[in-house]
Amino acid sequence: MGDCYQVIADLDAKLEEAEVVASRLREWMIAQEIIIPAKTDCVLSETHGHAPGKNYAKAVKKESPFLFRLKTNGVHIISERTVFYAAGDKITLVCSACGARFKSNDAWSEAVDDWYKAGGVGAYPCEVCGVKEPITEWKHDPPWAFGNVGLEFWNWPELRPEFIQQIGEVSGHRVRLVWGKI
Repeated sequence: MGDCYQVIADLDAKLEEAEVVASRLREWMIAQEIIIPAKTDCVLSETHGHAPGKNYAKAVKKESPFLFRLKTNGVHIISERTVFYAAGDKITLVCSACGARFKSNDAWSEAVDDWYKAGGVGAYPCEVCGVKEPITEWKHDPPWAFGNVGLEFWNWPELRPEFIQQIGEVSGHRVRLVWGKI
């Protein structure tokens, strides 16, 4: 069966402000009773997460009668440099300059490593027009995100677009939804 995740990734939070932004988002979701305040073993992570609160339905398109029965059903709040990726071997990249679409390759992996491990920009050239852009600016199918803050929802029903927009408003930054299944 597997576990599904959805991540609302903050695209603009700087590393030095990640803890503050993550705390603001956590406190807002607690105040809305979307998640509970206490941390529990409810996420697939080395750290604990926040289980769904009584108003979790504010965040999802359709309520789930099974969410509260699952062991893995919480929100992991991430505040560190992270590649938020969709599971799978290859992704399709879309050049913002010429619109060309092509599959990721070893050079893409090297650019991701440069951004994540070395703290660089991860510059990556288009295979068609040659324009070099930071990997944070590329479009990806399925979506990926690169950032310092993320809200990882485990096994929740599909998140509402309005909720995702609210997260962006609370953080004060652009956000992107990334999803996958493991």
